[in-house]
Amino acid sequence: MTPDFELRYRERERGEIARGSRLFTALCAALFPAFGVLDVIAQPAGSHALLTIRFLTTAIFAALLLVPRRVIARHPYAAALVQLEIAAISITAMCLVLDGYRSPYYAGVNLVVLSAGLLFGWSARRMAAVVATIVGTYLAGVLAREGFAVDRFDLLVNNLYFLLATGIISVASSHLGDRLRRESFRQFLSVEAAREDLRRQDEIKSRFFANVSHELRTPLTLILGPVRALLGREAVAAEAKSELEIVERNACVLLDRVNDLLEVARLDAHATALRVQRVDLAALVRRVASQFESVGAGRGDSLTMEVPAQLEAEVDPAKIERVLTNLLGNAYKFTPGAILK
Repeated sequence: MTPDFELRYRERERGEIARGSRLFTALCAALFPAFGVLDVIAQPAGSHALLTIRFLTTAIFAALLLVPRRVIARHPYAAALVQLEIAAISITAMCLVLDGYRSPYYAGVNLVVLSAGLLFGWSARRMAAVVATIVGTYLAGVLAREGFAVDRFDLLVNNLYFLLATGIISVASSHLGDRLRRESFRQFLSVEAAREDLRRQDEIKSRFFANVSHELRTPLTLILGPVRALLGREAVAAEAKSELEIVERNACVLLDRVNDLLEVARLDAHATALRVQRVDLAALVRRVASQFESVGAGRGDSLTMEVPAQLEAEVDPAKIERVLTNLLGNAYKFTPGAILK
């Protein structure tokens, strides 16, 4: 386990504890007054004092909800411990109002311990410290009320037994949760590293395409220059001129494919855009189809086009030409000797 992993994991853990702290605050602000119904039904004689404690506790947690998230995020462990301790002190105070360690309200301390294990994503070591603090608060309170003279030792042991059992379960749960979170975070970092490596490879590929394309464009331009110069001479024989036109046409096609490679590089860099203009789509289709005449003639293929004399449309001509070229190229490739329409 690298120091960098531990540092990043701790940072993530702090965020989870801060979120758990916020949720615990909201639950306490809602549940403490809600349990007032239990006080009225189960402890009518002491309900006034119990409801007062609940009201004060609810006011404290409602005030904590107003604390900015950034403050909790700066000190998540301290904030969580303070909130858990407030809840434990409040429930212990209710036990003191009633019969001390004889009161069944100690079950509320169990709920606080259980909440610490379920809502806060911390390590087993921290959870053990939290359990010791919460149980210690309850034990100190009820013993102080009795003057440290316990007449029902069996009842106190019973309460502590269940509190510690809940604490052990919470510690074990925190240990398992911490292991699972670490493994999940390790896998997340592996995926993140693989994604970053893939991004770098894509950049290398894009640079390669761009460099190769630029290197190919120069000789193609040097080929097209003399060919076009020869085509411009009247002294060139008709048959030679026809052959030169084929050379020019296919050199232009190759130049377009080179430009396609550049376009792929721009796509990877998110730097491409449609260049829409008004063109004669019928003329564009005929021109692309004419580039395959020599291929079809040599293999016995036949290509029939049914296009209007003129069809004006607003498109990106370069991209439409690329689509048509790929379509016809695949048609000739996979249907030799066929009649294409």
